[in-house]
Amino acid sequence: MKRNVHAWWDWTPEVVKREWRVSRFGKRWTFQSKVKGQEYWTGHDPLEINVLAQFRDLLFRKYQRRRATWEDYDEIDRMVKLRVAKGEKLAEMTRPLEEDE
Repeated sequence: MKRNVHAWWDWTPEVVKREWRVSRFGKRWTFQSKVKGQEYWTGHDPLEINVLAQFRDLLFRKYQRRRATWEDYDEIDRMVKLRVAKGEKLAEMTRPLEEDE
């Protein structure tokens, strides 16, 4: 099986640069982060919904450039929609959810 790896960075509330790495092997997604200066990656399970929404936005942009599959984007989008339906709140900086027709 092919292993998909995606990476991006953001800032912590303490204004420290944090790098995110998401990989998919088979049907399992693995979310890891590392703050600048740390030696080891930290696994995240469960993942904050805002980070999941950031990853969804990253996958959508990659899909538009043909660097990611629609199936990957759709799976993460469904995960975000499910958590929003359960009552979790998204930050305003993420792309709005698309309504199903």
